[in-house]
Amino acid sequence: MVDPNPIERAFATARHRLGAFAAALLLCLAAVSAFAQSGGGQKFNPRDLSGVWMNKALAPGQVDEKGEMVVRGRNGGTREPPLPPLTPDYLSIYEKLRAQIRGEGRDPSLGRLDANAAADCQWVGTPGIMGWPYPLEFIQTEQRIFILFEADLLRRQIWMDGRGHPDSEDLEDTFMGHSIGRWDGDVLVIDTVGLREEVLFNGLPHSDQAHIVERIQRQDPQTLSYEYTITDPLALTQPITGRITYGAKPDWELMEYSCTDNNRHKTGADGQPTEGVL
Repeated sequence: MVDPNPIERAFATARHRLGAFAAALLLCLAAVSAFAQSGGGQKFNPRDLSGVWMNKALAPGQVDEKGEMVVRGRNGGTREPPLPPLTPDYLSIYEKLRAQIRGEGRDPSLGRLDANAAADCQWVGTPGIMGWPYPLEFIQTEQRIFILFEADLLRRQIWMDGRGHPDSEDLEDTFMGHSIGRWDGDVLVIDTVGLREEVLFNGLPHSDQAHIVERIQRQDPQTLSYEYTITDPLALTQPITGRITYGAKPDWELMEYSCTDNNRHKTGADGQPTEGVL
């Protein structure tokens, strides 16, 4: 039997197939939308660093099975690292600091330098505070970017208004230094000078010529990368570099923190350990 309407049947078949294709397309778009909302393809402003972040290397494993913070015992498991790239004068200072860490006493010639200063509640300073095992938060304005730290409620300010560093005679050395910033594409570049002598770079001494360049980039909605390079023509024979990756913590808020609470490494005027606040 001959089909009386072959053209009409062909159109009906085509409409049916197009309907199935449209339905499949809608399902794909819905899946893409769900993926984006889950953060996998979420759009974000790479120059927006605001929010709370935590060092990914330190976020897990900071508490034991009882939920208590893991603290390494004093002078326990001390290992001697490779000799750092220091000039002879500063290598001598470094060796005295290492001797103090080994429990051999503090050499009076160190002056204000103290290998255990952080344990005695002295501020860590830049860039060490960036890797401290506590969260940090970025606050951005047109003129400045603030980095707030839970540890000791410290803060850094990075001037974004195009200014330079003060002249050497007007530059006041501080624990956080004087920082100016600029955007290199989507990378925040921070230039810091003017660091106090007491600020040790992962245990390394430095001169008043120390210079730090940091690069911070938001790689995706959940990840922030941080790199630093330290140069010092008087103390270092080559630049020192480091890198940290942070994870976003949108549900976190910075808590109050005082180093004097439960300080178990307090020292007296003679430099000997005393009982801390319990």
